[in-house]
Amino acid sequence: MKTKLILLLVFLVLFAVIIIQNNESVPFRVLFWSFDLPKVILVPALFILGLLFGLTAFLAGRGKKKPASPPKNP
Repeated sequence: MKTKLILLLVFLVLFAVIIIQNNESVPFRVLFWSFDLPKVILVPALFILGLLFGLTAFLAGRGKKKPASPPKNP
């Protein structure tokens, strides 16, 4: 349990450093929309969006189980 906590803290510190270093605005285009967005907002938003998609895919794949084959009689 202690190892997981340490890894989580290291991950959060690295994530915070990346966010703090990326504070300029970048153009963000989606289909017909285009607007400037600071990276400090864009990076965490896309990270959270990726986590949600990954969690959804994991949970959807976990629900599919192989049907049990009938027992074979010799």
